[in-house]
Amino acid sequence: MWQKFKTYGLVSLITVLIWTWAERESLTASTVDARIDVATGEKADLTTRVVEPQWKGSVRVNLRGSNASIDAASRVLSSTLRLTPGIGGVPGTSGEHVVDLREALRDHPDLRRLGVTIAGVEPPSCRIVVEELVKRTVPLRLQAPGAALEGEPTFLVTSVEVQLPAAAAGRITEGTFAPAVVSTEVLSRLSDETAQVVQARISPPESLVGVTPVTMNPETVQVTLKLRARRETIILSEVPVYVALPPGAGGRWTVEAETPVIRNVVASGPREAIDVLRQNPGVARAVVTLTSEDLAKGIESVAAAVVGGPAGVRFEGGELRVRLRITQKP
Repeated sequence: MWQKFKTYGLVSLITVLIWTWAERESLTASTVDARIDVATGEKADLTTRVVEPQWKGSVRVNLRGSNASIDAASRVLSSTLRLTPGIGGVPGTSGEHVVDLREALRDHPDLRRLGVTIAGVEPPSCRIVVEELVKRTVPLRLQAPGAALEGEPTFLVTSVEVQLPAAAAGRITEGTFAPAVVSTEVLSRLSDETAQVVQARISPPESLVGVTPVTMNPETVQVTLKLRARRETIILSEVPVYVALPPGAGGRWTVEAETPVIRNVVASGPREAIDVLRQNPGVARAVVTLTSEDLAKGIESVAAAVVGGPAGVRFEGGELRVRLRITQKP
């Protein structure tokens, strides 16, 4: 009796296995929606782009084959499928080409091995342009928005390699450069005491705006720079002396400044204000203000106050006392 049960069980198991195999191997058809991306290709000197106006990157694929092969193909097509120029029916030479999508999918390495039949694809084709890429070397130029630098920056490398379509290579001329940009956030953290090393991001040359694809090698560069001091000091070799008299005193007193200029006056303040003073030092003047009492006493010297500089500038140093000769008019 036990032997009969074993025989029946074995026969049933074999029957189920045969039925399952037959089910998986039976021919059927299915329609699958898929995403297609035209890859750049294995050659680094080629770039590819689709020029079909209505191209959305999605296709509908009609599959025929066994249940097993269709299941496997559906899994492959559930992810974006990359069509590579030069492989599987996709042209790999420069120029404009029409790609037969049925042929391209049929010969795609990920689908060809599955034994599934690509019965049709909608849309059936797309136009692509394969372009040759070339490389050019251009110098770097630092861009540090809002920062004033002391001396010239020093790059770890002084040039960058630009890869771009051959058709746009003429846009790179003798004066073309690639901006190496230090962000305002990085600049705001820098001290103006010593030179410092920062990272700058390299951007494509301005002449290549609108050109794709453009790659930069390297994409970043180290640069050593020093910010100009936020406060600066200069020495004014001469500041003219002006004498201010009380109202009406000019008709009764004659005042001569025997010290017509103050020498070696030190001016310090915000960098922007010092720049203004450096360009126009004549705005500074040493003013001697006399009172009626000073005139009556006939004082021989008095301290001058240097004024007239841009806001925030402080004057000091030098010999600020002015010798005077005061005489009363007859």
